[in-house]
Amino acid sequence: MNYVINDGIFLRTVCGENFLVNIKKRPGESGYIKQISDREKVLFMILSKDTERSHAVADLVSILSLEESKAENLYDSFTGSLLNHGFIRREEL
Repeated sequence: MNYVINDGIFLRTVCGENFLVNIKKRPGESGYIKQISDREKVLFMILSKDTERSHAVADLVSILSLEESKAENLYDSFTGSLLNHGFIRREEL
């Protein structure tokens, strides 16, 4: 299973802080703006190109020098949060 970033979602950095902005909020979606960490920003940029979990985790290990288990935890927690807030959706292959 992959995740797809929903239309109308933008990554913006303001005064050194990272934000995901949802300009097309739909019923049932919470929040227009979500502040994210620098690590989550890297993951979001990875997700915008390749949403396959194994590839994203490998990229996190490489780019952020994380242990694989920490990269997997980051991927799972961040994608879960984005899914709950309507920034991404699941896509079956």
